[in-house]
Amino acid sequence: MAVDGRSATAIDAPALPVRVLIAEDDTELRGALSRSLSAVGYVVVGEATTMSDAFDRTRELSPDVLLLDAHLGPARMAEAAKTLAHDNPGVAVIYLCGDQTFALDGDVADTTAISVLPSSCPAALLDSSIRLAAQRTRELRSAREEVALVRQQLENRKAI
Repeated sequence: MAVDGRSATAIDAPALPVRVLIAEDDTELRGALSRSLSAVGYVVVGEATTMSDAFDRTRELSPDVLLLDAHLGPARMAEAAKTLAHDNPGVAVIYLCGDQTFALDGDVADTTAISVLPSSCPAALLDSSIRLAAQRTRELRSAREEVALVRQQLENRKAI
């Protein structure tokens, strides 16, 4: 059963396996997210129940996407996003929040945070957000690799 109560088969499975880490302190919601995402082809690589655990598990598991409860611990969202982006630049972050008025602020502009979704969002919205986040992560990773290659080529030319 999907998070919004619809059948999990209502969403097409992603073309490439996307690795997702779920950081949510609500046991019921965390389990529903895990079951729903697994049912449609995402690889749920792990779960976390605290912000500290989320940081550790992200470093350890290197997921493509981190679904992160926006109120998971004492750290402000912007601080958490900056720490995650610094320590794990290839991981896109999607915040989940029960507060429908909650939004990303300007402090997270230079991070890998993609969006804030309501905790009880429709399965199709969660799916499209995860797909977008995973695609952005792959593009960012590819761009960084290209920059590193160009830098190396420039260094090699200087040596000639």
